Amino acid sequence: YSAAYLAGAPLKNFNQVLEHYKPPLGRNERFEIGGTNVMLKLAKNQVGFDQNIRALLTDPLPKDLIIVINDNSQDGTDVSWIWDVDFGRLGAANPASVTVSGIRCLDMCLRLKYAEMASEIEPDLETAIRSKLKDGAGNLYLLVNYTGLYAAHKILRRMEGKSDESYNRTSVS
Repeated sequence: YSAAYLAGAPLKNFNQVLEHYKPPLGRNERFEIGGTNVMLKLAKNQVGFDQNIRALLTDPLPKDLIIVINDNSQDGTDVSWIWDVDFGRLGAANPASVTVSGIRCLDMCLRLKYAEMASEIEPDLETAIRSKLKDGAGNLYLLVNYTGLYAAHKILRRMEGKSDESYNRTSVS
């Protein structure tokens, strides 16, 4: 808005553009599943996780959090960077629960223990999501690294009643 305003661009359709905007895959992507608001957030490294934790702090509502850490070749097999993330700030984000999932869920559980954050372990992502949709706070955040993103997106689209093929990642032109 600021850039368009300063450039003198017409702003009469700005709100309409925002209403129809679809974020890129996993970048604050919202889903509505059975009355639960679900937010899918990509966090591939320490900086991404710290930024997403900062965003979680802006939502005062109780929330369930699922953190997915994989170490497939696309993710990078060294996940030691999780020790550089300031997970201690999660306590201020009003978490109703924290679940760790993915290939490196045990590493993530240990990291959270050192940050004095209790977490549940559920290696299977779909099981973790279903559990929080059934018995959660009604406000679910998924922080996922790269390969977890595609798995989570596919699961959430299916649960939302939409196929992955129907997803159009283009914004309003």
